[in-house]
Amino acid sequence: MKIVAIDYGKCIDCLKCIKVCPSKLYIETKRDNDKITAKFANPYELCILCGHCIAICPTEAIKYSDADQPFDIGKEKKLDNIVSYEDLLKIVRMRRSIRVYKK
Repeated sequence: MKIVAIDYGKCIDCLKCIKVCPSKLYIETKRDNDKITAKFANPYELCILCGHCIAICPTEAIKYSDADQPFDIGKEKKLDNIVSYEDLLKIVRMRRSIRVYKK
């Protein structure tokens, strides 16, 4: 998914996107009313497409494109009916974690 913009109509200036972005895509800036808000630094060169900012935003203010549709499992209870063992193993193996450690 590509990060397109921030919807400032929805943004509540919590600055969580700044805190979770491992590639420091967002920067703090002041609006006209001296309120601190998040702004893109350079979305297409730095973004690693991790989706952390989209996941953390409480008001869904991060606009993005080219995202896959979420998989709806409905009321299915048995894992084998949802995904095969081989496919699940591939998914688990390609999972990556992005960590930003404090000093």
